[in-house]
Amino acid sequence: MQIDFVFDIKNKLLATCHIIKGIYMTSSIIIYCEEKTTAHKIDKLLWSFDETSFIPHSISDSYNKNNTRIIITTKDLFELKYIDKTNKNYLSYIVNLSNNYPQHYDQFDHLIEIVSEDENDRARARLKWKFYKQNGHIVKGQPFKIST
Repeated sequence: MQIDFVFDIKNKLLATCHIIKGIYMTSSIIIYCEEKTTAHKIDKLLWSFDETSFIPHSISDSYNKNNTRIIITTKDLFELKYIDKTNKNYLSYIVNLSNNYPQHYDQFDHLIEIVSEDENDRARARLKWKFYKQNGHIVKGQPFKIST
């Protein structure tokens, strides 16, 4: 499993939209949020952050088969039953917008941790980095850049 930390982010939700824009055409993505308010904010942003396009997605705390490759959830990932390793056409991503490790994160191919410039957020990211490394995952860091 590969884990990418994207750092130097001023606005985590807006950066998440740009990151997803770069991968959603070829990937299935779970956006994991701890709080419903965060889930609703990212939901609205994905429809409106780009003046010329939007990113189709659904916000759901239950499994649905509506062919939406992007789901925003606050539920445990195993409970959501969105893990689909049989579909090899798409990579399986989690974008973590929570302060904790998503449960069952290791059932996916790729995890993206979004790290703001806030010192508390950076401290949590360092602890997560150490945890993931100790558990044998490939961990990489990269500064945030908007892709065009």
